[in-house]
Amino acid sequence: MKKNVKNVMIMMLTMYVGLFFSGCLNLEKMSIRYDIDKDLAGQMVLKFIGINSDEETEAEKKKEMSDFYDKYIKDGKEQAEIWCLKNGKTELTDKTDLKCNATVTGEIWNIMGSLYPITEKSDFEIKKNSKTFSVEIASCKISEEDLPVEVSIKYAGKILSHNANEFDKKNNLMTWSGKKMEQTGIRFVLEVNE
Repeated sequence: MKKNVKNVMIMMLTMYVGLFFSGCLNLEKMSIRYDIDKDLAGQMVLKFIGINSDEETEAEKKKEMSDFYDKYIKDGKEQAEIWCLKNGKTELTDKTDLKCNATVTGEIWNIMGSLYPITEKSDFEIKKNSKTFSVEIASCKISEEDLPVEVSIKYAGKILSHNANEFDKKNNLMTWSGKKMEQTGIRFVLEVNE
């Protein structure tokens, strides 16, 4: 198996989602979406787009993807545990012999725990009091390479402040992405209900 920079990303991703990648898989894009209610419960969707093998021959690529499919299905429960989700569901979509997408969904039961995996490589501070919930993740770099990564948070209550790279006011949706997220980090303060 050849080793490359993408393998470092895949190994880091393995920590995040509890998957055992065989070491030579690539990923084209990753997105993380939080839909949070005023009580800080909610839903989460993780999307992994374009999972594929970088083996040399088509036969080796097919074998590696087949092994991945078997392991992914078996290890689905670990993903929910790492991201502090209950009723977690794992689905492989657009599945072929050479490529697929994966989606993990679940209910957030511990917002601090659900945010923790995106803090892995950064200094961070997460605080909650009776009126606010605040998050500050410095220089948020989720991947080891230029993999497009997007983090979105939709909030059902009032957003007091944020530094989102994009903000959809109509849907109360903050989005941070890629290099911008690396430079600015992720910062927001929400008004919460006790």
